[in-house]
Amino acid sequence: MTRMFRLLPGKAELIVEQSHAKLLASQRQETDDLEILALLSRRPCTVHGISMGLGMNPGEVAKRLHCLSQRGDVIVVRSNDMVFYEKAGPLSQIR
Repeated sequence: MTRMFRLLPGKAELIVEQSHAKLLASQRQETDDLEILALLSRRPCTVHGISMGLGMNPGEVAKRLHCLSQRGDVIVVRSNDMVFYEKAGPLSQIR
């Protein structure tokens, strides 16, 4: 792509790679969110449990959980000095 860019006359700006990278990152985040929600629909988990279960970096899991909780898709449950996350829904609101 860069070689083709140099062949263009005059000034030009290469934006395809950035847009493609942003699209891929957005798709990856969406996939991560769906995998996390699928896991949490089966049982509440800690950040560590999600990380181990899905093979994801704990920092990335925490970041995704923060976004999901702000959207209202995930709720935080504290139990025995531990923080669990569960998928928001009719059963989770009974507590």
